Amino acid sequence: MPAGQPTKYNETIIPKLLKFTKKRLKDGVLPTQEGFSADIDVDPDTIQEWMSVHRDFSVAIKKMMAIQSDYLQTFGLGGARNPAMSIFLLKVNHGKIETSKLDHTSGGHPIKGITYLPPEGAQDGSNSD
Repeated sequence: MPAGQPTKYNETIIPKLLKFTKKRLKDGVLPTQEGFSADIDVDPDTIQEWMSVHRDFSVAIKKMMAIQSDYLQTFGLGGARNPAMSIFLLKVNHGKIETSKLDHTSGGHPIKGITYLPPEGAQDGSNSD
């Protein structure tokens, strides 16, 4: 028999998540996992545990996170909400990070190798300084 308090997870959790998400959006408030955990009175870590155990719940949370990402991009980056906070949350929660793309080619062709040229005057390829 497992130790600890019985789980609060049941068949009503996913409908509660959907209702929570719709209400938040209707009220112009960003739906979050933390907000949902507070709404149903469970620890935020419990949400993560449920996601690892209940596939349908994990899919529902991922849909809420996709809605959150869309909300942040649409309203935050459009200036209707705080753009700096929107950018921060998109980076932290949605993998929208700034990257640099480097072209490692030579004349449009991949570089096949690197030729080492020893410093002038070095006989074994090492620098004698």
